[in-house]
Amino acid sequence: MASRFSRCWVASLSRPACVAGALALVGSAPGCAASQPYVWVSQVPVERLQVPATDRIGVEDLISVRVYAQEAMSTRGHVRPEGTFTLPLLGEVPVAGKRPGDLGRELEEQLKQRGLVVAPSVSVVIEESAPLKVTFIGEVRRPGTIKLEPPLGLAQGLANAGGLTEFASGSGIFVVRTGTNAAEVQRIRFRYDDLVRGEPHATAFRLRTGDVVVVE
Repeated sequence: MASRFSRCWVASLSRPACVAGALALVGSAPGCAASQPYVWVSQVPVERLQVPATDRIGVEDLISVRVYAQEAMSTRGHVRPEGTFTLPLLGEVPVAGKRPGDLGRELEEQLKQRGLVVAPSVSVVIEESAPLKVTFIGEVRRPGTIKLEPPLGLAQGLANAGGLTEFASGSGIFVVRTGTNAAEVQRIRFRYDDLVRGEPHATAFRLRTGDVVVVE
């Protein structure tokens, strides 16, 4: 059965402002022709489908900061959305994107410079990584932004969105991914049968925070 949604959804998501308001696009542009480039997942090298391992602190990660022999200065909590973390006596400190070891050394230097500890020893540990935030729109039963535990493939992500509706296209599943530069948008296309049958590239693919999954 033909989808009720136009492939222009994928085109419209190339504008960064539209990602946040993606649900407002439902049925808003009938007859729009598919004009944006995409690549089939089978054409993407497998190593690029995986989520790169990282030891850097991310937004909403749960971290602990321990100052040896200074329990009053030690703390744990989640990194704020703006990428900062509140520390006793030091206040708000930028932490997102830093390696725990590097951050520990930075904090040691700040404590020494402020005369708070003569010879501080600081350890920083990522106790729990933040969940993925992925938006599902189109022919899924529960559209919207969903928090998911990493690592997660597309088939599992679709299942968390309630699965496909009866109007969904079996070959019109796209993941729209924005790079570090907002103008760099990648569109990866999937067939549902490939996800179900275990096609190597389709099953190797891992979702990332910020991905938008569009099902026609």
